[in-house]
Formats: sequence, C-alpha cells, structure tokens
Amino acid sequence: MFNEFLDFLNQKYNLKSKDIQKLPGEKEISIPVSIFNEVLSPLESIVKYMKDNLNLSFDVIAKHLFRTKSQIVFTYKNSNKRFKNKLDAKSEYSVPISVFSNLKLSVLESIVKYMKETEKLSYHNIAVLLKRDDRTVWTIYSRCLKKNA
Repeated sequence: MFNEFLDFLNQKYNLKSKDIQKLPGEKEISIPVSIFNEVLSPLESIVKYMKDNLNLSFDVIAKHLFRTKSQIVFTYKNSNKRFKNKLDAKSEYSVPISVFSNLKLSVLESIVKYMKETEKLSYHNIAVLLKRDDRTVWTIYSRCLKKNA
C-alpha cells in the first residue's frame, strides 16, 4: 500500500521515493555540534554519535548518511579505536541530518555551509564550535561556494 502511495506521488507530483526525506510527523535527526573534536574526523564523530548515543543500526546510519553499511562499520570501528567514550551531546547548535544529502560536499563542508548560511554564524564562531582554526573554516566555506558555482 505504501508503494502504491509512492507511485501516486511520483505520477502526480513527479516525486521519487529518494526525494522524500522523511514522513510527516517523523522528527528529523539532528547532530549536536558539540560532538566534534580534535581527535575524530567529522564523519567518525557523526557515526559514533548516531550509534552510541542514538542507538541506531548501521543500516539506518548508512541510509541517512548516503554511505554503504561497510563504510559505516569501518568508520565506527576506527572511531572507537581513537575515542572510547560517548560524545558530549549538549549543544546550543545542531545540524539536521539532511544537510549531508549533497554528495558534492564533504561532511565538514556541509556542516560549515549550514552553520554559515542557515545559522548565520561568523567564521570565528563556527571555528570555535567545530574546534578548528578560523582560516580552515574560511577555506572550507570558500571551497563550498566554488563547488556550488
């Protein structure tokens, strides 16, 4: 029955099932900015947070991050080798999981772009939140603009 509904949406509104990010009433996953640190890569931090803090399966994480299950498992194992504890999930800012749907951008580029354009934060504030240098954040954002041009 659900597939019939998807077919109807496809025919009437030209919506593909991959275009439907979430169902009505389903809350989108938000990634707190406080999980990012100097030890883990942004992708490792996100995967570790989704697995350890949200208790999501590798299949679900892979679907949300547009990666294969094997990539997610490998990333999670690497993150556990380098950082054993749970990540701090208390943050004023968070990034919706849908920002990672643009596969032209890296994970870090997607985060910086979202924080700059949606949250309207300065390069310095983004750098502090992501525990990166201001110049690095500026470079990442300028790279995003070039990729989207």
